[in-house]
Amino acid sequence: MSGMAVDVAVIGFSVAGVAAALESSSLGREVALFEHSWDNIPLVESVLIGPTPLTGEVATGPGFEEAARRACAELGVTFHAGRIVAAVDRARDGGFLLASTEEVTRAEAIVFAPNGAVALAGPRFEPMVGRGVSLSAWDDAVSYRGQAVAVVGGGIRALEAAYVVSRWAERATVLCPTPAVEAEGLLAKVSAERDNIDILYRADVEELLADGDGDLQAVRLRVGARQRTLPIRGLVVAGEPVIDWALWPTESAARQLAAAEQLFLAGIAAGIAPADHAALYSDGRRAAWACSTAT
Repeated sequence: MSGMAVDVAVIGFSVAGVAAALESSSLGREVALFEHSWDNIPLVESVLIGPTPLTGEVATGPGFEEAARRACAELGVTFHAGRIVAAVDRARDGGFLLASTEEVTRAEAIVFAPNGAVALAGPRFEPMVGRGVSLSAWDDAVSYRGQAVAVVGGGIRALEAAYVVSRWAERATVLCPTPAVEAEGLLAKVSAERDNIDILYRADVEELLADGDGDLQAVRLRVGARQRTLPIRGLVVAGEPVIDWALWPTESAARQLAAAEQLFLAGIAAGIAPADHAALYSDGRRAAWACSTAT
C-alpha cells in the first residue's frame, strides 16, 4: 500500500486544524490535512463560527469551510476529506506512518486537532429517541415544523441546535443547566437573527411525559428551586464535543507524546473551549510553530 510523504500531517478539519495546516504551509512545510467524516464535515454543521483571521467577522460553518478549502488550495495543503486515519505508528527511522483504508502517509510530525465527537443521549432520553427526542437537529429539524421544541445543553452545540430548529419550529427553548450559556459572543448573534428562541437557565430535566401513543408531549423541569412543566413535541439533546483518543490509543499516551514534542495537540485537544473560535484558530497557529521549531 503506497502513499505520500509530508512534513506535517494535521488530523481534524477543525478551526484549529485549518489554522495549523495553513500556518505550517506558510512556514514552508509540506502539509496534509485529514478529516474523518465521509459526507458531512462536522465543522460545516456549525451554524456560526466566531471571528477568525480566515473569515474576519462571524461566519456560517459552510462559509468557513469554503474559505478554508480555498486557502488550503492556494497554499498547497493537500486536503483529504473522508480519509479515515485508522492507525498511527512510529516509523523505524523517525516520524509517523498514518494508515487509512486507501494508503499509508508518512509524516515527520502530527498535529492532532479534532472537532470532537458528540456524546450520545443519556439513559433519561434514550427510551424516547425517535418518539420526539432527537440526537441531531440537522437531521430532524424539519419534522418539528410548527411545533414547540426544547434543546438540552448549555454550550455552543445547544445554541447551534436551537438556531437550526427555530427555522421550522414555532419556538425553540434552550434548557441550560448552568447560570449562563457558553459562547456568549455567539448568543447575541443568534438572538438577533431569531425571535423565537428562549433560554431557561438552571433548568434540569426531571421527567419526559408521553401522550397516549407514547410520543413526547411535555417535559417536567426543575428551574432553580421551582418545578415547571413545559409542553413540547420535540426535544433535541445537544451533546458537547468529546475527544476520541483511540489513535494513540489513550489520552494519557497522547499527552506523553505531546510532552516529548513528538505529537502536537491543538484546539479542544489542548484544552481550548469549543466555542472560542478565535482562541482555537490562534492555538492551531501556535501548534504549527511549535511543530516547526521541534522538527
